[in-house]
Parts: sequence; C-alpha cells; structure tokens
Amino acid sequence: MAEKQGVKERIVTAAWELFHEKGYDATTVDDIIMLSGTSKGSFYYYFNGKDEMLDTLSTILDSEYARLGERMDKDMDSYDKLIYMNVVLLDLVERTVDVELLSWLYSSQLTARENRRLIDENRIYYRMINDIVNEGQLRGQIIDSVPAREIVWYYTMCERALIYDWCLNQGNYSIKERCAEYMPIMFSHFRAGAAAPVAPKVPSGISGAAGAVAPTKGAKAAGAADATGAAAPADAAGAVAPTKGAKAAGAAAPDSNRKG
Repeated sequence: MAEKQGVKERIVTAAWELFHEKGYDATTVDDIIMLSGTSKGSFYYYFNGKDEMLDTLSTILDSEYARLGERMDKDMDSYDKLIYMNVVLLDLVERTVDVELLSWLYSSQLTARENRRLIDENRIYYRMINDIVNEGQLRGQIIDSVPAREIVWYYTMCERALIYDWCLNQGNYSIKERCAEYMPIMFSHFRAGAAAPVAPKVPSGISGAAGAVAPTKGAKAAGAADATGAAAPADAAGAVAPTKGAKAAGAAAPDSNRKG
C-alpha cells in the first residue's frame, strides 16, 4: 500500500480490497487492520465499526481521481481527458468493487436524507470535472453554448446511469468496455466542432429498445435548438440504440428484497 496514504485512507483502501476479495460478510475488522498495517485504536478513531466502511466508496474513487490528475498529460485535449477519466474510473470499479455492495450503496443513496456523498459537489470528482470542462471551453475544445455546470451535470448523470445499469445486470458484462464504447456517443454532443448525434428512428408511440418513446406532438425534436441555441441530445435520456447482441431492456434486476 502506498506510503503516501494517510492512516484513514489506508484503512478504507484495505477494507474495499477485502470486500472485493472475500466478500463483506467474511471480512472482519481485524482483517482490515492487518492489511492496512494500522491498529485497532486507529480504526476506531475514524470508524465505529465495519458498517461505516460502506459509506467510504467515494473516498476511494476521489483518491484515484487525485492520482489520475497528477499523472494525466496536461496538454491532452480536454474532451479526451473526460473520456479517459471515465474509462479509468470504471476500470477501477470493475476490478475492486463488489457489484452487490455497489448496488446497495446506490439504493441507499436514493433514500438517504443526509450524507449523500455520491452527489456532493465538493468532492474531488466534481471539482476535477468542472475544471476540465472550463479548461475545454477556454481552449475551444468543448462547446461554450451550454454552461459548464450543465455539462458537468450531464457527464456525471451519464456515468451514474452506466454504473446503475451494470448493477441492475449484476455485473454480467464488462462495464469498462461498455463505457469505452458508449460514453463517447452519449457525450459527443459537447465536443466543439462535433456533429450532433443522430437520433434512432422509433415508430410513433412505440417504445424503443432503449426505453425511449417517440415524442408527442409539440415536443422538441432531437437535435433542435433550445433557448440558448444549443442542440438538444439525441433523446431525453441521451440513450442510443443498442448494438446487435446487446442485452435487451428489462433484464432481471438484483433481488429487491435483499438488505444492504
């Protein structure tokens, strides 16, 4: 484990490594203390018990973002930075995070009134994406006809949607590969000089394969300019028609009665 890590980060990193390797139930506090090279006093200084570790995934992800920010080529195109960061993050999730725990975390965030860390805009994650979007607009690499804040919202929404689908499908495909293919399609509208995505043809009144319904009379057409003059994404959810062989919509979700 990296020497630069603080005691709390070492504990958190060790916990998630063990959750992935042994499973949450089989991992003990003593296991976490041993792998992190810390002590019981240190563990209980930061956490009341193992259950509290489940709220620390954002700490792991933000630590990876911070390291990635130091390694990434400063001259890389800003749009490419965002796509690269997405692939790196989801590769980390696929390799180190148990899909059942991730599903529990996402479901708990839906009902939590406090401590909603996944959407805390003060996280390193949000600050880095915001900085890159602003940088890209100044460089002319990301469109400036849409406010940076809205682009950040769309990017993070797409990322959460991809993770949520992976959880619904119980991790039965490579999220890294799926996101490397689809995130550029979902986000390409915001690349300066890029052609607007083409909306899939959906028969009137019929749900498409991605769950999109043809717009009713008077609804904004895909690609039509909004009040700011920016073209709307291909459809309301930014969805694209799945490629041949992709999993059909309505795949079985994890047991809704499972306790986190």
